[in-house]
Amino acid sequence: MSKKTVTVDFYLRQAEKMIALGKRIEEKSAELGDESPLKGSKKLDALRIAVSDAETKRREAAKQRDASEKLMQESESFLGYAEGQTAETPGTVYNLLTSVRNILLETYRGNEEALQEWGFGVVVGTAKTPVRKKE
Repeated sequence: MSKKTVTVDFYLRQAEKMIALGKRIEEKSAELGDESPLKGSKKLDALRIAVSDAETKRREAAKQRDASEKLMQESESFLGYAEGQTAETPGTVYNLLTSVRNILLETYRGNEEALQEWGFGVVVGTAKTPVRKKE
């Protein structure tokens, strides 16, 4: 004879499903009224509060996420890499860094490594001289 096994899922790490389950438990208990095995349970009262708090925090987080995304887009505009922007977009960090880099490259011509002291990432390498193929 086989042994019966039972697994009861409560949707751990699936916030919306956990909240829905908490609400359904509260509804079912209310439907059963005095017959509910959870009638008068402090756990049910605590669950009701926790579900409500979780919903409130999730709504608040969603609003802040929207605001955060808007602020990130605005910061990208200041930086100069929002959609449609280039190094030529006046007044952006990208534009101004390009201008400053060019001034410093002119100033330190032949000693471009000196731009590292200014905080620029400088990679110095050598390139092979191209050799013409004989025909």
